[in-house]
Amino acid sequence: MVASGEKLVSPGKCSSVPFKLQKVTFKANFFILPMEGYDVVLGTQWLRVLGPIQWDFGKLQMAFKWENKEVVLRGLTVEFLWEALVPHISQQYTLSFLLLKLLLSLQFVFLTSVNVNPKLCFIAGDSAGGNLVHHVVVKASEYEFSSLKLIGLISIQPFFGGEERTESEIRNSGGLLLSVEDTDWYWKMFLPDGSDRDHPAVNVFGPKSSVDISWVKYPSTLILIGGLDLLYDWQRKYYDGLKKAGKEVDLVEDPNAFHGSHMFEELPGSDLFIKGIRDFMGKQMNKENY
Repeated sequence: MVASGEKLVSPGKCSSVPFKLQKVTFKANFFILPMEGYDVVLGTQWLRVLGPIQWDFGKLQMAFKWENKEVVLRGLTVEFLWEALVPHISQQYTLSFLLLKLLLSLQFVFLTSVNVNPKLCFIAGDSAGGNLVHHVVVKASEYEFSSLKLIGLISIQPFFGGEERTESEIRNSGGLLLSVEDTDWYWKMFLPDGSDRDHPAVNVFGPKSSVDISWVKYPSTLILIGGLDLLYDWQRKYYDGLKKAGKEVDLVEDPNAFHGSHMFEELPGSDLFIKGIRDFMGKQMNKENY
């Protein structure tokens, strides 16, 4: 049964399929389901094969017998989940660049449609993604991509920071969707042990940044910021840093926007960012005589 209440009819079954949970191998029958167009499928019928189960929701665990052995499966606590994820977070800079190289190696992707032109490529990021695309572009500038031309970078309320507590962080410290406590915690989880918020990944034009991007082949850039965003001052510093480095950069500012407010279509002026992106992309494509 899917979330809408509609029943699914299985066209077939895979019998005794082995799968492993927390180092314990189980076997269960898997029913083939037509999944197209469904958001959520509720299927816990396989639990019946486990027999009687003792649940302990306080400890997030379930105990039962399997093949005459006592088995305890434990759920993931928030703390355990973060401990598992943290080592992988900082890898996103490298992985995103490797994904770009992989995409360019698959030339057939660009041959499937006349509307896909790798010579008219934009790279965009929202919030933490805005931080990410900056570092990916700097890394990509070290390579020559014969089949790709990056003609624009779109940075939507990029997530930057530093040790300094800026005026906008103080003024909007208890902002909607994002607080100073949140940003401090995110950076703590993200940064290597012993690092502070002036790490080059956080404060790209700060005292510990060793990259002079004035020599970097950096694409024309659009930065979209909001006056009620606690990261406003850091985003302005990013804009100023690019300008100082001699880069072509446009700025669209919504004085009433908080961090992530563009996600809410019902808010007045929520289309300002969309219009800014459309105009920027049109301008860059016109430069390419598209």
